Amino acid sequence: MKRIVVKWNYYIVGKPDIENASLGQQNLNHAYVVDVTFYTDQGDTLALTGMSVNAQALLLALTHWHYPVSLERSNKLAMPIMVHVRIGAVIAVIGVILASLIKYF
Repeated sequence: MKRIVVKWNYYIVGKPDIENASLGQQNLNHAYVVDVTFYTDQGDTLALTGMSVNAQALLLALTHWHYPVSLERSNKLAMPIMVHVRIGAVIAVIGVILASLIKYF
């Protein structure tokens, strides 16, 4: 293994509370792995997306076994799987509503 490059970015959980900002932060920034790329001595590379990997467990294992891991901040938007599921659910609901409107009118 020549090196491992982990690209990450933040995603925000919760909604900002402007009125009570002095009481505490209502939204939380969570680090999320966007891409993991493995570079080998033979020149081969293996890239994994953040959705296909348990990032915390992978990074813990790699650092435990002293692999050459480098972390890089990415400009890519970190969208965990729940965001994709919610987007799909909203599109499905809109499709059902449109289909029922077309059927009854």
